[in-house]
Amino acid sequence: MFSDITLAESGTVTSFNTKDNGRSISLLPRTFIAIIPKSTLVPRMTQAARHIHQAQARGEDVPSYVSFITGPSNSADIEMNLIVGVHGPVKATYIVVD
Repeated sequence: MFSDITLAESGTVTSFNTKDNGRSISLLPRTFIAIIPKSTLVPRMTQAARHIHQAQARGEDVPSYVSFITGPSNSADIEMNLIVGVHGPVKATYIVVD
């Protein structure tokens, strides 16, 4: 998967819903590999939101659905049994390209 916007602070990759990239990104495989174009790096969520807002203000098509993926998820039930990877990948690899 190619990241549309990448948050440097948290290592979050962003995937825009398009005709070629559906909403099922939340059903990620156990091992997730993201290709990150260096040009997509922004410091944090504030800049990502600004980027999306400015695109909308310019009249560009903005996706109706945006996925933010930050490594393995951690979930715990009432008994505090920790389970990794319930809502996302167990392992994530990021490849930054120029």
